Amino acid sequence: MIQFAFPAFLWALPLLAGPILLHLLQQPHIRHIRFPDIRFLRQTALPREGRRRLHDVLLLLLRLLILASAILLAARPSWIPRRSSTSAATGGHAVILLDCSASMGGHHHLERAKTELLKWGDSLRDHRLTCIKFSDNILIINELENFQELIDLVDDTHADWTAGKPDPALAEALRRLSTPEEDAKLLIVSDFQHSDWQRVQTALPDTIALHLLDCAAPAEANAGIRSIRVNRLPNGRARIWVDAYNYGHEPVSRALTVRIGEQEKTDTLQLPPHGSHRVAMAFDQAPENGTGHAQLDADDYLADDSRDFAIGGIPPVPALLVADKLTSGGLPFVVEALKATQENSALVYDVEMATTQELMACDPASCRFIFLLGAAENAIQDDLERLRDAVEAGAWLFVSPGNPSGGFLRRLERLGLLHGQMKGLALQEGQGIGEILPDSPLGRLFGSQPDQDIHLFPIRRCLRIAYPSASQILVKTLEGLPFLAEESVGKGKVICFSIGLDTSWSDFPLTNSFLPLLRELCAEGIDGDYGVIRLSCGEPLPPALATLPTPPDTRSPGVFRCGKWPVEVTVPLSESTTEREELNGLAVRLQAPRQTTVAMKTASTEDGDHPIPLWPSIGTLLALLLAVELLWRLKLDLRQGAQP
Repeated sequence: MIQFAFPAFLWALPLLAGPILLHLLQQPHIRHIRFPDIRFLRQTALPREGRRRLHDVLLLLLRLLILASAILLAARPSWIPRRSSTSAATGGHAVILLDCSASMGGHHHLERAKTELLKWGDSLRDHRLTCIKFSDNILIINELENFQELIDLVDDTHADWTAGKPDPALAEALRRLSTPEEDAKLLIVSDFQHSDWQRVQTALPDTIALHLLDCAAPAEANAGIRSIRVNRLPNGRARIWVDAYNYGHEPVSRALTVRIGEQEKTDTLQLPPHGSHRVAMAFDQAPENGTGHAQLDADDYLADDSRDFAIGGIPPVPALLVADKLTSGGLPFVVEALKATQENSALVYDVEMATTQELMACDPASCRFIFLLGAAENAIQDDLERLRDAVEAGAWLFVSPGNPSGGFLRRLERLGLLHGQMKGLALQEGQGIGEILPDSPLGRLFGSQPDQDIHLFPIRRCLRIAYPSASQILVKTLEGLPFLAEESVGKGKVICFSIGLDTSWSDFPLTNSFLPLLRELCAEGIDGDYGVIRLSCGEPLPPALATLPTPPDTRSPGVFRCGKWPVEVTVPLSESTTEREELNGLAVRLQAPRQTTVAMKTASTEDGDHPIPLWPSIGTLLALLLAVELLWRLKLDLRQGAQP
């Protein structure tokens, strides 16, 4: 059979009509004959039928051959000999790719897979059969003796918990069907979920007959649990936030039940099409290091209707506090604020204190928050560089001045941690806080009520700092001076106070607003998932946990602990969607012409049936035809020039 590398060029074959049309329109050569007198000639009419005859038919055929050869040369044909092997004699080879991703476990997809395959019983009975089961990778390959074994295999198949990734299975099928068969078939049995098939890269040669067997029913509906978050509260209590989502096109009502130990609470969720409903449930007893369970009443896809979650046992947040002395720079006030308990927060801080001389023995890279309280002026340069590296990696650095000179600002600016220009010192007894950025966490915390004590405490001295536009001013004084500024550095942030956090600068540490302000800023710097490692089924553990002597299996959902960290493994959310891939478009992408030739050449070389390129011969023929046409044309021109 003939294989074209660039079959699109064959669409130029209709251009062969061009030379024929030009020959028809060509005016015949007029011969001039000298004649002495025309008195003895009779007048007659010129016959019409002679004006559109083809002239120089052989030259026309020669030019048609030239144009056809040029088109075929551009298409790059090759001859692939048919193989007369035992597989051809037995009807060929059929490979069945059976999707076993999590979504195939719902909506009766595996039952539909059997129904679709039964329709192929007569067509596949004489074929050599291979079944490849896959999800996120190839699960198992079965060589089958007959068609009934294939049906029995589908009956015993259960869906995996992982997301579908078809490329490895497609590549294996291509390898097994690489030798040109008398009848090579590839049957893909899947629900063709859009999230699984949208990024398929493998291209198949057109020598393989591709058949897509769709197991999905039209207009499938699904709603499931999308996320669960736990807020630990004092006295062993907990607030559970459950977010459910409707993936279907119609509104649904689902009952949600959450259990922790013997406690159980139920609520009804109204879910709009492609919309969510978030609900909070409070529990009086939430055991430390325990687990809970959330359950929606069942629909046709059970994998996302229930989920286990971890309760408590969240490791303390590491914080490093540095001052010139352990009693200076407001360090005692900050320690008290971080160690205090709050009713609406379960976060606990592991506070480490150090002087500037002891900083070299600390590990800033392991800390989420670093407080440099009046210590930047006297810290060793190497220690400041280690702090910068920690911030760039994601830590948050809180800075306050130690003396009115503003020397800390120059040192931090040289390290790229903070950009600002010192404009002097404001000395005015009685000035206080004015504006709080409304859209910031502090703005949402304090609101716009002027009678709160954050607006009433006196400020005795405050640095005048001019920040660039890239910095964000969170709080200003009554004079409009920056009181608290924020700047992003790498993955972390630097938050700078314009006052020292001791009572020589202001009464701010003595107010009721000091603790919630610090805690709110820290809470903003902690991810919502802090303390719990959340993975999708099949996703590997983080490198730090993968080195455990017996790392747990993450291919099925569940909750377990790795050292001090709780780990939640859930079914991938991508498997919950009801959006399907358009099959005609997918078939076109799977059999892309240009990539097909490359795959075919590689496969044929491995099995010994080399394609024979025809285009070099066509190129030689084209050169000969051009030479003949040139000589023919010269002969005609010489003949016409010799005529009188």
